[in-house]
Amino acid sequence: MLLFNSRVFKKTRSLWWASCLAPLLIAPHLWSQDSATEDANEDDIFELSPFEVTSGANDIGYYASSTLAGSRLNTNLEDLAAPITVVTKQQLEDTGATSFNEVFLYEANTEGALNYTPIEVNRGGLKDNVGGSATNGGVASTAVTANRVRGLAAPDFGWNYYPSISRLPADSYNVRSIEINRGPNSILFGLGSPAGIVNQSVGYAATGVDETETTFRYGTNGSRASASTNQSMLDDSLAVFVAGVTESREFSRKPSYDDTDRATIGLTYKPFKGTTIKAFYEYYHNERKLPNSIMPIDGITPWINEGRPVWDPVTRQVTYLDTGVTDPFVYSTNATVDGLSGDRLLDNEDSPHYVNSLRWLNNSRPYLRVNSNGSFDFVQLQPRTNFPDPYTDAAGNEISQSEWLDADPARRAMYDRRMTLSSPGAAASNFYSNYTAPSLINKDIYDWTEVNIISANFGEFDGDTYNIELEQRILDNLYFSAGWFRQEYDSFEYYPLGQQWPVTVAVDTNTKDLDGNPNPHYLQPFVDDYQQDAVTAPQENTVSRAMLAYNLDFTERDGWMRWLGKHQFMALGQYQEEHEYYNRFRMAYVEPSSSLWVPDEKGENFAYARNTANVRRIFYLGDAQARVTDGSSDSWGVPGFTSGPLTTSVRTYNWVTQQFQDDEVTLDSVHHEWGVSHQKRELESWAGVWQGYLIQDRLVTTVGVRRDKWSAYANDLTGLSRSELYPESNNYRLANIDYLYDRNLDDSKQTLEETTATAGLVAKPLSWLSLHYNQSENFNPPGGVAYDMFGGLLPKPEGEGKDWGVSVNLFGDKLIAKLNFFETESINERSAQAGTLIDRVQRIDATNLRGWAETVVRLRAGEDPTNVGTEPDDWFQTPLTDAQEAEVEAMTGLPYDWPGVNLESTQTAEAEGAEFELIYNPLRNWNIKLVIAKQDVSYQSVFPEYEPWIAERMQVWTTATAPDLPGEIPAGEDGSNTIRVDNFWEGWGFGSVPQHPNNTEWSQNAQTYFDSTVTSAVAEARQLEGAAPYGMRKWRGNIITNYRFIEGPLEGFSIGGAIRMEDKAIIGYYGLMTDVDPSTNEPLDEPQYYATDPTRPIYDTDVGADRWGDLTHIDLWFKYEFKLFEDKVDASIQLNIRDLFADEDDLLPVYALWDGSVANYRIKEPRQIFVSTTFSF
Repeated sequence: MLLFNSRVFKKTRSLWWASCLAPLLIAPHLWSQDSATEDANEDDIFELSPFEVTSGANDIGYYASSTLAGSRLNTNLEDLAAPITVVTKQQLEDTGATSFNEVFLYEANTEGALNYTPIEVNRGGLKDNVGGSATNGGVASTAVTANRVRGLAAPDFGWNYYPSISRLPADSYNVRSIEINRGPNSILFGLGSPAGIVNQSVGYAATGVDETETTFRYGTNGSRASASTNQSMLDDSLAVFVAGVTESREFSRKPSYDDTDRATIGLTYKPFKGTTIKAFYEYYHNERKLPNSIMPIDGITPWINEGRPVWDPVTRQVTYLDTGVTDPFVYSTNATVDGLSGDRLLDNEDSPHYVNSLRWLNNSRPYLRVNSNGSFDFVQLQPRTNFPDPYTDAAGNEISQSEWLDADPARRAMYDRRMTLSSPGAAASNFYSNYTAPSLINKDIYDWTEVNIISANFGEFDGDTYNIELEQRILDNLYFSAGWFRQEYDSFEYYPLGQQWPVTVAVDTNTKDLDGNPNPHYLQPFVDDYQQDAVTAPQENTVSRAMLAYNLDFTERDGWMRWLGKHQFMALGQYQEEHEYYNRFRMAYVEPSSSLWVPDEKGENFAYARNTANVRRIFYLGDAQARVTDGSSDSWGVPGFTSGPLTTSVRTYNWVTQQFQDDEVTLDSVHHEWGVSHQKRELESWAGVWQGYLIQDRLVTTVGVRRDKWSAYANDLTGLSRSELYPESNNYRLANIDYLYDRNLDDSKQTLEETTATAGLVAKPLSWLSLHYNQSENFNPPGGVAYDMFGGLLPKPEGEGKDWGVSVNLFGDKLIAKLNFFETESINERSAQAGTLIDRVQRIDATNLRGWAETVVRLRAGEDPTNVGTEPDDWFQTPLTDAQEAEVEAMTGLPYDWPGVNLESTQTAEAEGAEFELIYNPLRNWNIKLVIAKQDVSYQSVFPEYEPWIAERMQVWTTATAPDLPGEIPAGEDGSNTIRVDNFWEGWGFGSVPQHPNNTEWSQNAQTYFDSTVTSAVAEARQLEGAAPYGMRKWRGNIITNYRFIEGPLEGFSIGGAIRMEDKAIIGYYGLMTDVDPSTNEPLDEPQYYATDPTRPIYDTDVGADRWGDLTHIDLWFKYEFKLFEDKVDASIQLNIRDLFADEDDLLPVYALWDGSVANYRIKEPRQIFVSTTFSF
């Protein structure tokens, strides 16, 4: 398991890297290539394997004539009907692209983190899936995985046509070319994303040529140094290739970094004629703290607009700083005005004392208050501990806590001390659902060009890649290849800001601390987190494959047989095994800590991960003028990972001594069983390919058939008690991790088998004109087994694609153009946007109805709901018997542990459009590439089981009754609340429906819970049904050109550039309005937005984006090539300017609400300027 390494060690290792790379400067080297070199002799050419790409005489600039991407066999691009783009080494060098995200800037219908903002609405705000965000039980979203092809989804990634781990990024330092296959291609991967496949062709050691190359790059976005060497020896039968790169990316928003070290070693050995053995290893290490890419929610501007109200927790009054007016009421937790309890007097719109821009800080746990320099203190937010036991009156009689507090006004006043924060305010009244608070775009408050607001988030990653290949020429036309490929990936990720709720900048509005001392953080801005998860997610991917290629050529024969043409056949057998592990660690109070936070008597069901993992933190960001001037502290780290356990103290009030005191606590990261996951996948594949060249190559066919058998396994922890998971013998921490990883793993096996096919045809009616048609399919099993609401296995996701068009090749390969039209479907894909709705729907049964039935069973068994405690005979503490569980099943109509499986749903995405690519080399030293792309995407059939499920279960919910029990029953300590269970649909006090406090009016029951949490989520889940996804741009156009002077006074100089133009993006949809409540059919006081109108998109250009300033990008580069040391060293210096006119002050709207207002913005990448110097010899 990966443990976090300190940044000090990182810098030390960088020096080690420098010492390792230095010898490469004096070693012979060649950038590893599989292609034939111009000086190869005829015998070498004859022996070239069909599994290797050969370069043509006209392969210059941005043009590559051959690829393996269509059929796994060396094939001319013009003979393939599949939509394939080869990105050449020169394009990478000219544009300065070192990653997939940079490559995607220049290609057709490809989007990456630099030109695409994934939109994920979560709990009233957007998740930052580029800066880095945690998911609930899954792999985190980061810039590496923020990409999309044809508007559908992220593609699959390949390493020399092996399926690879998408989280392990490519780097140009050892890449020969990049191949982009849009749409499904079952010849390459029978399983995979319908969006396409992006392959990195990594170079092996090459025999026959010795050369060394070093490159140094420095600019506004950091520095980078790479070096490589290739040495051929033993009469060119053995070659050794070594390469390395170290890169430190920088960002304008501080503190932030993205530091990477990689190293490669490769061997190629040819022991006999026709036999080649290759071996490859790469090491990868990355540490990153990426800046926020989107804006935080604004909790400051509404507060300023309301007059800057502040709170005195001692006097319990609100004062408006702008006017000096003090609210006349005195807050109390037991106060009741107009049926509203004390807490609601401040934040309920119906309260006469409502303050829109103030909210209570959650009072159940203390807060760590962290300064930007890393110093901190720990304070209680309400005096809720250190009570006397038992409560007694003046005569020594036992009384309730409420009676004890009310007996002394000073006690009640102390108990009522609370802490507040500024707030974005209430949701707009004309939104029924789907409202997101506006983001903070006032630069006087937050300068987004300077400060990384999520700098408490970080990650560290390690990867190892291994590969061994054997290629054997059996006959002159029969070749065999066998290979083994393995990747191991470790990750440690910590994204607490934005995990539980959207990142929101607020102001500390408390004039004093609870102890009456001045608040040292008064009026400082901050962000906060809660129940922070540190996640390790190792992944292993192992692939073994064997291929056999056979060439059959009739064209050299005499007579009629020559008309049978040429044929290539390929057979493939492959086995892949993947393992994904997930581990969640949560900060908790541990021993030694005060008994207030860690009880001395822990009991059988105690677990640190469950009972004490409720740490909250505030990160202060600036001065007392409510201005953000610093990032969230990056020195805090993760106790137990970045350092040992942390011992500190909490400022609390002792009710016995009636004094504030400091209680010692220790914080550590503890393993939580919610995050112990092991997903195993096996894939057995068999494929056959035929390529036929008929009628003197005027008709070229590519046909492939593939059979895949996919098996998935997942561990299962159900049925384990808390004491089994967290035994006392292991100090109440998670035990037997290896056992938990594999528990019930084999029993969970699910298998799918599928036969998929690809068929392509290229017709050449003229030597320069080609017509093509391609049809392919694949299927894309999810990461784990999933079921629908009715318990049925979800249908397997499938991809279908059709491509057709025309190509021309003019002037002897100088001008090559291809126009391709496409239709692609992603059928039954897993619906991420329905996840929240599915969770809420299943809670009605799994939490609320089961909770009601259990409550009924316990009441009938004589349990007392006022007997609150942790003793075995207290309310809800005794486990149900088997007979009682059977009663619950009879009342609910579902198994007791329903659902017991992973519930998900499906949707279908449809894409259509066109791609035009032109490469023109009017001169060998003048290269031009033009790309124009169009795409239209829409979603259909989101969560189709919703209506049938609700119709079936509604009959149960509305008829579930317990007529033998009274209507309202006293509950809670001293009967201060009530529950109602005689009618489930009208009842309360079970599951997620809270008990009814006696001193307030009450309108909550199971039905209102359904109306407020389920019905409102339907519109959010289906807001894109029939509509295009967020961020979709219908058109894109790019042109790249480079001119190299080969004579005259400018000889050696090159000048080039690119223009990248983007169409307007869909950032939202106007809403449909209603004057009737969708859940109750009751009239509304005013019309409300309740659903998306897919016919009325909102574009970024409608709300501030400029077509030229924001959607047109210009790149320039200048290069000078020269020789050193008596022409023994080739040298060059190159200046790149990416996005010449970009202004880092600009914000680009990315998400709009139903009323057309902008809810969030992307921070535009500033202009990048960098200089690269290369030496090769």
